[in-house]
Amino acid sequence: AMFTTNTGGSTAEVEGSLLNNVVGMRAVMADGQVLDDLRLTPKDNASANLTKMIGYLHFPVVLVTDLMLKLSPITKQREAIWIGIDSVEVAHHVRRFLVDALADMVISIEMIEAGALHTVFEHTQNVRNPLSGVDPITLYVQVVSPMEREQFDLTSILQEILVAMIDQLGDKIDASKVVMAQDQTQADNFHHIRHHITISASMEAKSKGATIKGYDISVPLSAICRVMQQLDELMQIHLPGAQVRRFGHFLGGRFHNNVQIPDDTDVSQIEAFSHGLDDIIASVNGSIASEHAPGRDLVSRLPRIRPHVYRHMQAFKKHFDPKCLIAPGVGVAKQ
Repeated sequence: AMFTTNTGGSTAEVEGSLLNNVVGMRAVMADGQVLDDLRLTPKDNASANLTKMIGYLHFPVVLVTDLMLKLSPITKQREAIWIGIDSVEVAHHVRRFLVDALADMVISIEMIEAGALHTVFEHTQNVRNPLSGVDPITLYVQVVSPMEREQFDLTSILQEILVAMIDQLGDKIDASKVVMAQDQTQADNFHHIRHHITISASMEAKSKGATIKGYDISVPLSAICRVMQQLDELMQIHLPGAQVRRFGHFLGGRFHNNVQIPDDTDVSQIEAFSHGLDDIIASVNGSIASEHAPGRDLVSRLPRIRPHVYRHMQAFKKHFDPKCLIAPGVGVAKQ
């Protein structure tokens, strides 16, 4: 459900989110209504208004005819930060402080749970933990600037901002748990840790006779704590032998739950878990597709979580592809 531009998809971490680069659009609804000069709204709340369904999390219900994109200068400076914290509540404070202080220069904040980090350190070579231990939650932050160092020294500015953050949140943050990469080698190490989570979780699952099933979700930031707790409780009920290796894009409330499910688990248990998770996500007006499109795997779940949107999708598909010749079964069940 993302537009195919160089501001989204796999390059989102480099160029910033799609939201930050699309400044307007024009579109046509499935019923023929023309929507002119739409503006995207902040993505930190995954509520299901039309612009967010078009441009960010949910499912395509319109034909977009024009996109207005912002031109951005090339990144000249980049910094990476590793922050160990105790809870999601503290993560919210850190996130808010950095976004207020650095605005668009913060291009990603990744939240990684301890289980995911343990998996990486155990199953991946040549990655090192920059902290003294594995905290319950770690934030991996990337900050960039389009200005030359002679004009704007991002490193010095960021160091001052981190000191101010520690002073302001001193009762919540241990200064020794805030590490800024000292060179490119350490920055690359931070990056490798984050990007080896899924493959490491798969390797761990295979070694334990389990299979990874990904449950990508997006929820309003205000609901993250509750949803994570409910998801874990749901696992205990329906998948008592499973474990989750979780990380997510904390700027937008998008999370990847890599659930390691034992191979002998009954299919009915997995279905019960999926249905329960759909109910949880629907209750907070979230998405089961995160930043990825629904593809074929989620088609059976879409009518449950967004029945009204799915009806629009079916009508739109039938109008433009009545014989279902284009990508049959992708996004909409084959009719």
